[in-house]
Amino acid sequence: NRAGKLAGGDIEHYLLEKSRVIKQAPGERCYHIFYQLYSGAIQGLKEKLMLTRPIKDYHFVAQAEVTIDGVNDKEEMLLTDEAFDIMKFEQKEKDQLFAITAGKFFDF
Repeated sequence: NRAGKLAGGDIEHYLLEKSRVIKQAPGERCYHIFYQLYSGAIQGLKEKLMLTRPIKDYHFVAQAEVTIDGVNDKEEMLLTDEAFDIMKFEQKEKDQLFAITAGKFFDF
């Protein structure tokens, strides 16, 4: 509402497929957040997360498609970052979430 209080909402069920955490099927890619983090949309973030190699060198995200037609990972990363800001996440909290998520790049 105008006072900034939550006045309603919807719950959307979303299936987080266990199989997508382990590997991707042909023609698919892993969760979008990984490609958003790698996109370089936020200056210095890739370096902070030590994502300095070509994306194909990170087996976890390169098992299938690394891009999808119609999806702009840079724009989506900026929207993700903005959503954290809207929810009043502090920069330190965002950095921690991004670092934890980026850790999956280094799984073998």
